[in-house]
Amino acid sequence: MSDNIVVCKNCETKNRIPGHWSGRRPICSVCKVPFGEITLCLNPSCTKKLRIPVNEDIKRVKCPSCNSSFFLCSPTVPPGYEEFENAAYVDIETTSLSPSEGIITVLGIYLVEGCSHLIIQLTEHELNKDKLFKIMDKKEVIYTFNGKRFDLPFIKEFVGIDLSKHHHHIDIMRLCHDNGYPGGLKLIEQRLGIQRKNSTIDGREAVNLWNRWRYEKDNHALSQLLDYNKEDVFNLRTLRLKLKRNHRPLI
Repeated sequence: MSDNIVVCKNCETKNRIPGHWSGRRPICSVCKVPFGEITLCLNPSCTKKLRIPVNEDIKRVKCPSCNSSFFLCSPTVPPGYEEFENAAYVDIETTSLSPSEGIITVLGIYLVEGCSHLIIQLTEHELNKDKLFKIMDKKEVIYTFNGKRFDLPFIKEFVGIDLSKHHHHIDIMRLCHDNGYPGGLKLIEQRLGIQRKNSTIDGREAVNLWNRWRYEKDNHALSQLLDYNKEDVFNLRTLRLKLKRNHRPLI
């Protein structure tokens, strides 16, 4: 019985599968992901089993149970800059610029560990210390944009965790400013050619979207807010890789 060559959809490694293994479920020799199946959702708070056909060309998977989306392979790594990451990209949406006057409406976390890419979003009532600790467990570094002055103090006040004491923190805004890219995240994205699907939403509109959902139960408004936050954390990594391409010794 002849052997089969199967390309892993997770890491693209070619694996030789003996023909007499037809009744078994082999795993990739490199990334150890079972062929034809991702057995568990990558969200640490979810136990949903997900099944993905081997012959389906899937780059992003969305869990029907917790609505988390994760990437089997990163679509944002420029050729020649592949690396192993164990990191979290963090961004929050709030109702105020001050932790003493507002709340966190959405906390977005883009988790990257090797080829596993997962975006988790927690809204106001889903946020708690135990859940955040579990999600961030064993992450070596966290990236933010202006997080030293905004995101991390807000999270400390609202959730009760100082993430900078548990993880190495890198503020990408400071790296941008030090390398000749002043301004806010959206302006720097434009200068570096990083695209957004919806460029009309800003911080003020994000507050309006939250209020429409909170007081009017407008599900479309919540969906828009989550998409806006998801693009924020996703673009953080794209921005870091762009900076790394131009200023490799600094990042």
